[in-house]
Amino acid sequence: MAREIERLKTLAQYGNSRIRGSRTLIVSESSVEAEMAALWNQPWPGFSGSSYIPYCVHTRAAYRPNGIVGVAIIQAYYDSGGFRQARQPGKARLYTETSAYTENVKREPEGEERVIEGADAASPGVFWQVVEGSNHGFRYRTKLMLETAYSTSQFNLGNIFALENHVNSSSLNLLGFGTVGAETLKCLSIRSGQQSGADIVDITYLFHWSGPGKTWNNSVKSQEGAWVLQKVPRFNAGGVFVDLNESAYVWTLGKKPVQNGEDWTLADAEPEDRRPFETTNFSTYLQGLSSW
Repeated sequence: MAREIERLKTLAQYGNSRIRGSRTLIVSESSVEAEMAALWNQPWPGFSGSSYIPYCVHTRAAYRPNGIVGVAIIQAYYDSGGFRQARQPGKARLYTETSAYTENVKREPEGEERVIEGADAASPGVFWQVVEGSNHGFRYRTKLMLETAYSTSQFNLGNIFALENHVNSSSLNLLGFGTVGAETLKCLSIRSGQQSGADIVDITYLFHWSGPGKTWNNSVKSQEGAWVLQKVPRFNAGGVFVDLNESAYVWTLGKKPVQNGEDWTLADAEPEDRRPFETTNFSTYLQGLSSW
């Protein structure tokens, strides 16, 4: 049984969120390894008064101090800053990150909706290109990383990795992030690894949030188009307009061929909703987790 040398215990705070300390214990020489293993990853005994609890992050031993046979001294070092306690089944940490990326704005804001860059559906065969200024805009994506663990008896490789490239089929409560709606989380990746010397498998999920007011399966629309024979402008070698006597097939968005008996006509084609992602039940693995 380790006996602590009280006069050699120190504890100091650095800023608002980091606490460091050390304890010195005297043990029998034969029990050094067992005592050091028992200290590792454990909180400072009886610590209170802060949510930043220092945990033992390092130990070292000195055998036969001052030549005393059969005795060893263990120095245990504690730290709360940046220390990551071993994961536990049923508990989780959640991190969020919002980043910006550039994307060309193709149309003016709602209300105007004139084409800035690309094909003009209202004028078949017409394409617009920016020649002055910039239409580079920003879009934002929020990623969520959830760290948890399972006992080896609960861990099923096939079931857990079946979440990849799927979206959640129902609403889900995720710790401090709150409740997220159905089909708003897309699973990007999953990492796993077994803890050394324990029957516990660490799992890290990475999700992409669809953003407020939309889901991964209600934000995609597709519209039909057809090759339509139309009069097209003809220009001379100098680029001067000549006439509209030439005809050519022009791909036209928003038109579809419709058969009426032996005849074919063109009808308007409206945008239609599409569901690009499969859904699955995330709650089986993520519901009911509590924070560290």
